Amino acid sequence: MAEAVVADVDAFGPEAVVTLAVSHADCEDLADRIRSRLLHAGHISGPALAGPGWGSAQRSYAAGDRVLLHTKPGPAGLHNGSVGTVVAVESSSLRVAFDDAGEVVLPAAFVAGRRADANPNLSHAWARTIEGAQGGTWEAVHLLAGASLDALVGYTGQSRGRAPTHTWNTRPLAVVDHGGLVADDRSAAEVVLAGLSRQPVTTFAALDDPWVLDARLSAQRAEHLAVLNSAPPDHRLALHTARDQAERAASLHASALANVERAEDRLAGFGPLAGLRRSSRQDRAQVQYWVGRAQAEAEQASIQRRAAESHVDELEAGERDRACFGVEHGWRAERIKCIEAELACHWSAATLAALRQDDPLAFGIERLRARPGQLREGPGTPRRRPAARPHACRHPGKAEAGGRRTGPTPSSLRRRRGAPGAQRGFPAPLGPAGQAGAGGMPAGAGEG
Repeated sequence: MAEAVVADVDAFGPEAVVTLAVSHADCEDLADRIRSRLLHAGHISGPALAGPGWGSAQRSYAAGDRVLLHTKPGPAGLHNGSVGTVVAVESSSLRVAFDDAGEVVLPAAFVAGRRADANPNLSHAWARTIEGAQGGTWEAVHLLAGASLDALVGYTGQSRGRAPTHTWNTRPLAVVDHGGLVADDRSAAEVVLAGLSRQPVTTFAALDDPWVLDARLSAQRAEHLAVLNSAPPDHRLALHTARDQAERAASLHASALANVERAEDRLAGFGPLAGLRRSSRQDRAQVQYWVGRAQAEAEQASIQRRAAESHVDELEAGERDRACFGVEHGWRAERIKCIEAELACHWSAATLAALRQDDPLAFGIERLRARPGQLREGPGTPRRRPAARPHACRHPGKAEAGGRRTGPTPSSLRRRRGAPGAQRGFPAPLGPAGQAGAGGMPAGAGEG
């Protein structure tokens, strides 16, 4: 597995490759195996600074190493989860070029320090946990699979790559006597398949703060949106118009050249004796004027044609840039859809867990206020008809001479008001003896 990871690092670059495992212990073991091969190949070299690991062993960081932050060191732009490459190692610091914040100097005290929970401030990024990789996307992904995977963790690990994930199935080796118990003879693939078929525990205590993943995925989505928003503008409509203008300019230029040719042919038709007569001299002068005017128009048409063709070339170059941008970054639109689907599933699980514990506002009411329109009217919710406004009773077919419809007559109103308990479910008012009374309902109570 480590050799395959190193081969992908050579092919795609270290920024585009990730190795995933469930536990930090597996990640450190994989990182050591990968680093030993990279050291042998010369990708990592020079002096090193030491820092604590997730276990008791120390970790060393040298030039060429990939490091992962587990806390914010202070400079703006860095956060828990920032990844960078060690550029140089000095006696009192590491100089790291972070993927999302540029070059930053990390003091030796920070490298050798721990967080408040006693976990290290940074670790090797050659291998990282599946939980910490949520929301990320890489060209090549290698997943160390074992019995600890379940359906949710397995899906998260196998959906981080643009290409199919390299899943390395493992199973524990039986090295002791089980006292007569039947040993697990399943293959590694069967062990992993059984783990992936296991649904994760969804009790309330098992769900951590859902806003952590929400913030991480939202940041990933914002990053992809920022890149897509920087795409070159769409010039297709302008290019179509510019091409039409260039064709018209070329046609006008060709017509102007034809006029010049006809004028010059007519001027050449005057013989050597044409200047003897006054009328001939006047005709030749007129034709010479036409030749000059035709040449000026041809020159102007040539300038307009060159300008139109230059504008077309600029727009075509912009469209080529936009096409290249689409090839390079078009996948981000699909990734945004996946992130939004992941967020929807995440919040569905969190909300259901809170409801099952009879605490629907466990994660704050702001989530319910985030998209009230979608909560009230989802994709499958039928549209509610607007409430009817109070209006006069209409009588189609009974129109006044002026074309307006007549309103209710006094007799019709009396009949409506006198019908006890018949208007829109209102109960008939009871008289003193418990009988329905004709005048007990207020006037207009039966009207909408």
